[in-house]
Amino acid sequence: MVKISVIIPLYNSSEALYICLDSVISQTLKDIEIICVDDGSTDNSLEILQKYAKMDDRIKVIHQNNINAGAARNNGMQYAQGEYLIFLDSDDVYYSTMLEKLYNKAEETQSDLVITKYDLKNIKTNVLQRNQGFKQVTKELFNRKDIKNIFDFSTFVPWNKLYKKSFVDKYNLKFTETKISNDISFVIKTLFLAERISKIEESLLLHNYYNSSSLTSRRGDYIDELPQSCDEIYQFLLDNNLYSTYKSEFINFLFNNCIYNLSFQSNRLTLARLKQNFRNSKCFTLFKDLLWKECNIYAKKYKKYLYTNIFTLFLIPSLKKKFHFYKNLKINIQSLDFSNF
Repeated sequence: MVKISVIIPLYNSSEALYICLDSVISQTLKDIEIICVDDGSTDNSLEILQKYAKMDDRIKVIHQNNINAGAARNNGMQYAQGEYLIFLDSDDVYYSTMLEKLYNKAEETQSDLVITKYDLKNIKTNVLQRNQGFKQVTKELFNRKDIKNIFDFSTFVPWNKLYKKSFVDKYNLKFTETKISNDISFVIKTLFLAERISKIEESLLLHNYYNSSSLTSRRGDYIDELPQSCDEIYQFLLDNNLYSTYKSEFINFLFNNCIYNLSFQSNRLTLARLKQNFRNSKCFTLFKDLLWKECNIYAKKYKKYLYTNIFTLFLIPSLKKKFHFYKNLKINIQSLDFSNF
């Protein structure tokens, strides 16, 4: 059994794939397998994978028809033989000692889950934010009972977390098979279920975003899928008798998730469709009954803040910048209109 299975889902990632793969094969921890799942790429990503597989027998290439990243991760897990699992996006980069440090921490603490910090880079603006990933927790070894707000503790991504495979198998944990938000439910469930969680305060990888392959800018194309993760988490809490304990935290999570996704929509028809999807979700009755007042208070406060910032327009010299500033204000105000919910 190898120590770690690195699972990389990818779709049309040829531009960044070389750097990503190089960062994995050059890890100081050598006893790994690298499972690359090509999600029906139409560029030369599959050719690049096959080229690397010939050079390094630790690389296994799986090809599937284009479904989504969640399905690709689930597919990769079926082939994983490692003692631990980790996931990597095809445009991200591991720092050289990442896997070794995560593995050593997991073995030292016998953790179900090890979480590390990471650096976040906007490749359009070249802005780098360091040491992202999770909020402060005092204990070195902890679980959900030690986390103040579990829905706000960590970013909902799997690629800065190392999972013990036996732990994932025990609870038959899977990713949601949607184009976007397919990792939220998986990450939250693991945080709830892990009996032993440890952390590394050092940034061990670089996450790149705002690149051409990112789904973030195309969330409007997949709005029918957005409430699904929330519904899965809601059902998980009910099934495991956790809902009453984490009710208020979950409600805040629902609210923030709703605001976040509404804020991406500038097209009125898309926005109306997204609101309809939220209305059709399992959680909407809960959301409507318990958050209606909070939503309106928040919206009013946020609108007031946004409107006051319109005065900033007079301080911006560039006409082009004035336009973009106003456009963003208008979009955000519009997204917070709950009158049609």
